[in-house]
Amino acid sequence: MFSEAGDLTKPVPVKLAFLHGLVAGWGVGAYALILMTTVAPAMPSPLLAWMPGALFGVGTMTMQVAWGAGFARWLTSMKHLSREGVALVGKTITYYVLTYGGIVFAAAGALVMAFPWVLNLSLPTGIGIPNLDAIDIGFVLVIATVAVLGFAGYRMGVRRARSLGLVSPGSRYRYRCRHKAYIPRGLRPPAMRRSAIVALILASLIVAAPARMVAASAGPLIISGSTWGSQGSPMATEPGSTYVPYTVYLTNAGQYPAENASIRLYPTYPISFSPGAARAINFTYIPPGATVPAVFYLNVAPGASDGVYNISAFVNYTVVSYRGSTVYNYTQHMQAPVTLYAAPAAYAAYWGSQSSPAAAYPGMQGSSLTVVVGNSGTGPAYNATVSISASGPIDLVTDSVSVGTIPPGSQVPVSFVAGVSLNATTGEYPVNVTIRYNGGLSASSIVYVPVSLAPAVSVQGYGLAQGKAFPGDDDVALQVYLVNTGNVTARDVAATVSLPSPLEPAYPGSTQEVVGMLPPGQPVPLTFRFDVPQGASSPEDLYVPLYVTYEGGAASFLIPVRVSPLADFTAEPYSVPQLSQGASNVKVSYEITNVGNVTAKFVSAQLVLPNGLSGNAFTYVGDLPPGGSGLATFSLDVSSGAPVGNYSAILELTWIQSNAPGRQFTQEIPVTLHVAEGSVQLIESWLASSAGMIAIAVAIVAVVAALAIALSRARRSG
Repeated sequence: MFSEAGDLTKPVPVKLAFLHGLVAGWGVGAYALILMTTVAPAMPSPLLAWMPGALFGVGTMTMQVAWGAGFARWLTSMKHLSREGVALVGKTITYYVLTYGGIVFAAAGALVMAFPWVLNLSLPTGIGIPNLDAIDIGFVLVIATVAVLGFAGYRMGVRRARSLGLVSPGSRYRYRCRHKAYIPRGLRPPAMRRSAIVALILASLIVAAPARMVAASAGPLIISGSTWGSQGSPMATEPGSTYVPYTVYLTNAGQYPAENASIRLYPTYPISFSPGAARAINFTYIPPGATVPAVFYLNVAPGASDGVYNISAFVNYTVVSYRGSTVYNYTQHMQAPVTLYAAPAAYAAYWGSQSSPAAAYPGMQGSSLTVVVGNSGTGPAYNATVSISASGPIDLVTDSVSVGTIPPGSQVPVSFVAGVSLNATTGEYPVNVTIRYNGGLSASSIVYVPVSLAPAVSVQGYGLAQGKAFPGDDDVALQVYLVNTGNVTARDVAATVSLPSPLEPAYPGSTQEVVGMLPPGQPVPLTFRFDVPQGASSPEDLYVPLYVTYEGGAASFLIPVRVSPLADFTAEPYSVPQLSQGASNVKVSYEITNVGNVTAKFVSAQLVLPNGLSGNAFTYVGDLPPGGSGLATFSLDVSSGAPVGNYSAILELTWIQSNAPGRQFTQEIPVTLHVAEGSVQLIESWLASSAGMIAIAVAIVAVVAALAIALSRARRSG
């Protein structure tokens, strides 16, 4: 079965071993490239550059000696082989791996030459180690030669050594037919021990396989960059994004074309391929110096966190030169940031500011040009800078402003200084806006600003003539100053205010003003009058729309009017006895409560009485803060001739407030007093009634009868 057994029993020539080591030492693989390009240049001195390679060689040799000695020890102790038998097993394994492994590699090479796409067949493992990151044809070849053929050589070598009697002296092995060894039961190791030892040897071979399977390096075709979107239009990717283009750029930095190139991506969570998207991209021909984009479409998981994630790329290609064909392959890690999505843009532009808009006219210089930018994305735009450019009559003094962070959903007014040339004509002119943000991203927009030769009416100032308006104020004067900021006179100028609730016109026509001619630059005062009802809430900020019309144009403005806080009182009877005709010095008390939201100082109360009532109707209450109460007590007299019934009186309160120096406020609260009949009047009324007259008549009759009886008795006794 093994015709070369005689040759395998001979010693290996030292020259052959030396030649094999010399050839293998000149190999260039992934680990050798790391030593030559990274570790050796990092040494502190060129004189020490040899040390990493020497240590790598010594370490490799040490491991080979250790594993070889351990394997030989195991063969002699467990398999009872002699030193010659151990040598035969080693040479048999070598024979199988090199001979049949060479045949397998040759067949695989022929298969790849006939079908290049076979190189792209792989099963990702997720392990970030070269040659272990995917199960591909190279991995299968190494496992087939090192593990399968090596184990077959081991089995055949042990069997052949026993058949030739290369066992330890004194061994009790007996041999069966066909040289099949028999081991007495007492010398057999337990089955589990044998399986564990064989598994350990196989595992060590598989772990050591990557050092031998690296046969290619990065070579001239390099990954020169990667980005979401493209280099010309980069994108910011947010959690939940789908079908986002991720572009990887391959650059041929060599002298010869790269043929049959392929690149395959291995993304990790939260990044994955979009459904139906290609996982590998092939290039038939990449000329020297060329850069080609490979665009993959990826998804980002909705629950992903902000961060930078790794994507592995496996590149395989062939370089054909005068020396022949060389196949290269390598794995490189790239970074893909996942951030919240910012979408800044410019929305509008106008002259002046938001609170004081202006109109542009020919020759205007040094005016404020406001550009409104915002962010419609889900994340902030960091380190944002707004730059503008314009042509035609728009002259820019400043063209770039840093605005910092633009939060999502916000709008930010950005002010520039600009002017308008003298030869400008009426129209709207474009302003190009570029927003740079997030360390390299940019967004561009176009907004338009008007230049007008027509009059431009604006509000120069406004205010209340009396300073403040309070609930209950009548004939409040709102003064507005109009100015024509244009360069021609405005004709037929008229202004109207539309009073919001609860304000009311003071009289018909009090909300309209006719100006007529309005020359440029001359402010004109306008006065509009209104009433504030007593029940108006306070404080309250109102905005009064002002509409200005003129020949060929119109303008509208919002004039702020504040209804200032005012104390408000209620009066509840505290001690109000019933009044009677002719009564005097009757004490009447009311509890005064401040239900407003400002302190009333020096509050005094006066009871305005109707006819028939009089007395001390004035009292001092004091300061009443919001929610505070005080008693107002009066001493009343009732005329004896006052009619019986209910009387309407007015409780008049006066006070001052700290928010209105020099002004006194008054509030009137209606109250009701009841006057009943007095005792004298009750008697007179009773006597005047029929019952009283009958009673008097009866009394007179009784008196007369009594006198008659008394006289009669006196006569009898006398």
